[in-house]
Amino acid sequence: MGAGASTQEVADLRLALEEKEAEIMRLQALTKSLEAFKASAEEAAAKATHDLTKSHEISKATRPSVVGRPSLSKGGPGHPLISQSPSTTSFATRAHERKSVDPAKKRRVEVSAEVMQKAPTKYKKVVYPKSDGSKELILKAIQSNILFQGLSQGEQSDCVDAFQCREHEAGVEIITQGDQGENFYVVQSGTLDILVSVKTNPPIKFGALTSGMGFGELALLCNTPRAATIKSKSSVVLWALDRNDFREICTTHEAMRHAKAVEFLRQVEVLKKLSSAEIIRVAAAMQWEEYESNTVIFREGEMGEHFYVITSGEVQVTKLNAATEVDEFVRVMSSGDHFGELALLKDDTRSATCVSTTDVQLLVLSRDHFSAMLGSLQ
Repeated sequence: MGAGASTQEVADLRLALEEKEAEIMRLQALTKSLEAFKASAEEAAAKATHDLTKSHEISKATRPSVVGRPSLSKGGPGHPLISQSPSTTSFATRAHERKSVDPAKKRRVEVSAEVMQKAPTKYKKVVYPKSDGSKELILKAIQSNILFQGLSQGEQSDCVDAFQCREHEAGVEIITQGDQGENFYVVQSGTLDILVSVKTNPPIKFGALTSGMGFGELALLCNTPRAATIKSKSSVVLWALDRNDFREICTTHEAMRHAKAVEFLRQVEVLKKLSSAEIIRVAAAMQWEEYESNTVIFREGEMGEHFYVITSGEVQVTKLNAATEVDEFVRVMSSGDHFGELALLKDDTRSATCVSTTDVQLLVLSRDHFSAMLGSLQ
């Protein structure tokens, strides 16, 4: 027997080598496509951030922004229904066990000083009927998307209602790379391919989208060209949110929050000396935060940096008994009450502990923002 490889073995090795080289070339092409896709996405994100800063200005407060998650129930696609006011219904079903200073139980609602200068206009809420399961699926999809994480539960609920059902057969381009878009989509069922092409090269499959996934959210912010083509691989059922509906929801809720903030702030004794114009400025600078039940807002002895106004829900105040070393009940505060106002005046520690006893919504103002706008009230 000879020591050399047979002709067949050489042929097999040559074929294997050619296959490896082809695979390397495919991966190189894919890498270039991904790099181009990343650059396009970064450019689009930068533009979207610029536009968002102008139309939905985010407060510069330094408190952490971590969103709590509500959940929805289940309904069938149909024609839109119209109602006259934004939904304030929470579909949340939450665990209410006590967790000290748990940031996962707090959400910050982004507010726009620019939009809030406008008076609330008559709002017609668009509702496309859908099953409870579809509501749940859409809500989970938008809550995992950074664009929606700064919205209040009411805004998220209204967005869920405004998604319209779209059905497509296999082989349909839902969005096309380079085209302008106006809709954000959530996949109800079916599979779609993500295709990216570089210059004139044939598109390369980047990945797939399945039930519960979303795509095209930048279209809600600006006219950025689509960064990829999304093509149905099978028949699909999608939910689509229109840019105009999204903006109407955000603008209306922000204007209503601003009007509500001004109303509450006019009742705060420490702010009584401010003019109407100054109250409006303070209202525009305040954060809206939502806490789940049994969440510590702040503890006795901590440095105070924020002032709070309760707009809904209840907060319990307790104070440590030095002799027994037990927190003793002081009182329960509800909508319209405020606490922590000394934080606007001076550096000092908290004199009590405040804990939410229900889901609560608060207006929050930092001393730094207050001083920068109006100076000290001492």
